[in-house]
Amino acid sequence: MIDDRFKALKNTGRLPSPRGIYLEVARLVDAEETSSLDLARVLQADPALSARLLKMTSMAMRAGRRPIVSIPDAILVLGFAQIKRLVLALTLMQASEQRVPGFDYASFWTTSLLTALAVQELVQILGQAPADEIFVLGLLARIGHLSLASAYPEEFAQILQDAPTPVDELWLKAQELERFALDEDEVTGLLLEDWGFPAVYVEAAFFQSNAKAVPRGEWPRSLRIAHMLSLGRSLAQQCLLQTQDDDGQREHLLREAAHLGIDVATMETIAQSLLMAWPEWRGLLGEAAPLRRQVQLRQAADTEPGCGIGDAVHGLHVAWAGRVEAVPEALLSLGKQGHAFWPVSIDGFLHWPGRDQVDLLVLDWEAIAELWERLLPRFNGRRELGPYLLLVAPELPPEVESRLFETVVDARELPPLTDQKLRPHLHAAARRRALRQEQAGRWQRLRQFAGTLVEVNRDLRQAALTDPLTALRNRRYVTERLAQEWAAAQRHGKTLAVLLLDLDNFKQINDELGHHSGDAVLRQLAATLQAHARMQDVLCRVGGDEFLVICPETTLDGARTMAERIRQALLELRVPGAESADGLSLSIGIATNGAEVDSPEALLQAADRALYRAKSHGRNRVEVYQGGTGGVGSG
Repeated sequence: MIDDRFKALKNTGRLPSPRGIYLEVARLVDAEETSSLDLARVLQADPALSARLLKMTSMAMRAGRRPIVSIPDAILVLGFAQIKRLVLALTLMQASEQRVPGFDYASFWTTSLLTALAVQELVQILGQAPADEIFVLGLLARIGHLSLASAYPEEFAQILQDAPTPVDELWLKAQELERFALDEDEVTGLLLEDWGFPAVYVEAAFFQSNAKAVPRGEWPRSLRIAHMLSLGRSLAQQCLLQTQDDDGQREHLLREAAHLGIDVATMETIAQSLLMAWPEWRGLLGEAAPLRRQVQLRQAADTEPGCGIGDAVHGLHVAWAGRVEAVPEALLSLGKQGHAFWPVSIDGFLHWPGRDQVDLLVLDWEAIAELWERLLPRFNGRRELGPYLLLVAPELPPEVESRLFETVVDARELPPLTDQKLRPHLHAAARRRALRQEQAGRWQRLRQFAGTLVEVNRDLRQAALTDPLTALRNRRYVTERLAQEWAAAQRHGKTLAVLLLDLDNFKQINDELGHHSGDAVLRQLAATLQAHARMQDVLCRVGGDEFLVICPETTLDGARTMAERIRQALLELRVPGAESADGLSLSIGIATNGAEVDSPEALLQAADRALYRAKSHGRNRVEVYQGGTGGVGSG
């Protein structure tokens, strides 16, 4: 399971871990009584960190706000939780873990800071998150990459040594999954969750490399943020001087921008603003990678770039939908290249059960020229998840071509379709298949991840409602459960009884024999209750030596009988470590619902009054609350 793999990762002891002042800040933020002055005092005790924190705070809040010039001002504007995240990011950036051979730390943190700033610019256009929060998310969006390198330095160094140039992210993540059973995005999401980031940011980090595989109409907020993280990182990488000029990478960036409705000119403007302001920002980094003087995105080639995923272009499922007698020779030869090819008619393809398995669909315009408007809506319009659709057609009227590309068509080629024309489309179809397969695996892992979270939350709730010493339910559970049982008794006209039990002379046992013996006595009492309770009875420890038994559908006589059995059984037990042969004794108060006991709170108060009477009348006895003037009767 994912949490087991994550535990194994953490157990290496080599993850980038926030230390020092962050731990103190986290403790203060999590403490209810902490004031702003307390937090400011700790932060100001480290002048170097305070200066960097103010600089980062101003960057995080720079859009339309006055400069933040003091730590108290920063705390007031951002709040405790966000200050904690900023300090986390700063301490991680300044950490001096053992270096991994071949890992470019300068490029990593330079790209991370540029990503944070780029995503912040995107948020100003697209919304979805506060500027200060998205800044920290962008800064830590690839912390999983650094974490895997730090946790498994030798293995990761080997991956970097074997990596193609430039490094392909799909290849890299496949290597991470194969060697470590987790990829960097999953590790990032798990770390952010571990550090208390909101769930929407955890999910955005989890999906950042593959958000585009989900159709736009289905994007929740987390996936929109994931798209911005992916686009911000692509733009940051274009700013690095060491990044090779690659039309394919620029095309990829522009497609990501188009997904979000951002044009090329806007992306170039953002890039230039990052480069111009970089001399001011780079001071946050101990070492930084050199940047370009200018980023030009409009030089990208118009042709479809190569796949960039190595040997992934194999075993494609290709179909020709059109005139069977007019299948191009380039398609007929696919079988010799290891691909599967099916020539089918238009009608046959639409009714073909296996059409969802097709990776590349080549559509014959001559076969659909007369009925294309009625036909196209029946094709799979989910372009990111469906097959890559190539239209073989002559020059078409602009309005027709526009409609085709707005619906399902990905590309058009003039007839005849040759091997040379087909090759880039095979690469594009292979890339889409890889994204589709990765997305399917990611959704599966996310479902597993979500299931793990449900289990963890359930376990945490159980732990919060259970007394760790006796394994019985605790006082917090009593309020909730007693209200439920009261409502059920009222609804069905049933009797509800409670037994409130208190050990006699328990303080003396603790004082004379020590808390170890006292704890053993409490466990003996818990075991006695479990031995004599019925299946429907609810056993709770509500105080130091005070226990409660909730008895649904139990009359006063039935409750008295159970109480006497428990009292007698305890008399037969001995105090561990005591020289005396005397047994343990117990005082018990009983109450049931009735005219004078008209609420769960009144029921507990009545049992408490009966218990007080048992204590004041010599202990080691059972008393019953009976209402009326005296209110309590002897058992």
